[in-house]
Amino acid sequence: MGSISSDFGTAGNWAGGIVPTADADISFAASPANNCVLDQNRSLDDITNAQSSYKLVTNGKQLTIKGTLYFSNGAQINATSASSEVVFAGSVAQGYTCRCICGNTFQSMTVNNTNGLTVNDDLTISQGLSLASGAIAIGAHTLTINGEISLSAGSFTGGVSSNIIFGGSAAAVIPAVTLNNLLLTAQAAPTLAGDVSVGGTLTLSDGTLTVGAHTLTISGSSPVRTSGYLNAAHVSASVVFGNASAITLPAGLFTGGINNLTLSGAGGVTAGSDLTVNRILNLAASNPSATSLQPTIDYTNYPGTANTDYLNSIY
Repeated sequence: MGSISSDFGTAGNWAGGIVPTADADISFAASPANNCVLDQNRSLDDITNAQSSYKLVTNGKQLTIKGTLYFSNGAQINATSASSEVVFAGSVAQGYTCRCICGNTFQSMTVNNTNGLTVNDDLTISQGLSLASGAIAIGAHTLTINGEISLSAGSFTGGVSSNIIFGGSAAAVIPAVTLNNLLLTAQAAPTLAGDVSVGGTLTLSDGTLTVGAHTLTISGSSPVRTSGYLNAAHVSASVVFGNASAITLPAGLFTGGINNLTLSGAGGVTAGSDLTVNRILNLAASNPSATSLQPTIDYTNYPGTANTDYLNSIY
């Protein structure tokens, strides 16, 4: 394979002198002479490669994979060049190890498989992620998305060890998911498209996370804020703190008022700055103490009223 050049579309590079047709299985020779570089958008079924010297290179084209990657001995796909896209469009569940992806990075990726895709290592998507159908199962890994997320009928499957990092400044939506850590950097501005639960740490280094008409549940450690914000002002937005241990909210965490706020964990929450709840404050934790929620309160209009009196009247 590749005896003449690296061009996928050159017949002489293939055994038998025939360029593979759409949705064909392809295999690298044991000792190919060149990379296999896409000349145009290509759709393939199974891809087999058992050597690491030469790769399948997307070259700014779209590679659709409908079958299985049978990669071993360090074999890889290089899908990092500008405008490259890898589409997983199988009819059965698909998966791969990111060791078979150069730099653990796709330029763009689409999942269009109702049976889903399992990510078996950390993965970075430099530009767009399209969730056409089926779920991306993140597992105990970190999915970094530096571009737009387009959501049709797809979804995320997370878990207590799953992490997502949002970088870049493109618009993105987050489908319903349970996560360990969620991190926003580089002016990212994702909006929830379903209920999201963060059991580890929510970190807002930059950008704004918008709850929209959904529920954000934080049940781990104290949120970390550098210059990012949390927007929970939508008329149907809810923020739930279900933490078992005490947490402190960083000052300026919210961009404005919180529509609905629930404390359901035994640990309690200390506010780092003024908080405004526009609709419902639900203190659902059993026997909350007068220090479970520590807002900053102006007592100017309540002469002679002690802090503990006012908090006890809330409870």
